[in-house]
Amino acid sequence: NMEKWPGVNVSVRDFWKAIDKTESEFWLNLEKYDYADELVDYCLSKGEVFFLTSPSRNPHCLSGKAQWLQRHFPKLTRKVVYTPAKYLCAAPNRILIDDSFHKVQPFIDHGGLGILFPQPYNIAWNQFVESKLDILTYIKMMIDARILEINSEGYAASPLK
Repeated sequence: NMEKWPGVNVSVRDFWKAIDKTESEFWLNLEKYDYADELVDYCLSKGEVFFLTSPSRNPHCLSGKAQWLQRHFPKLTRKVVYTPAKYLCAAPNRILIDDSFHKVQPFIDHGGLGILFPQPYNIAWNQFVESKLDILTYIKMMIDARILEINSEGYAASPLK
């Protein structure tokens, strides 16, 4: 697969190949965003929180991700679902925050609500930049908008609304 991500000068295949060579180290050593604790606390103040994470094809990925969660969010290590099919967890009162449109849209299509987490490689980035908000404020605003949709029983058709 010679497909490339915007702004990344490597093929998708080579990208994953390099990560897989590290076994679990890539996942274990990912830096936690400086606002992550505050964001998780905010989500917990709104309801139950689960981490949904998609494993790579390398079996070491699972142990790396599990160790990372244990290190950074020890109270939530039993609240994790490892699956590439995140839409299986969709329900009208559930919100998925993810940086992949290809995970968020199926979640919405299966009855959940979605927030596309802005990254330079996805379609939410320009909307985030134009908002002139910091990322934590932006995501909190998106969460509050989804909660209003849940409370009014009207559901999002797009992860960018």
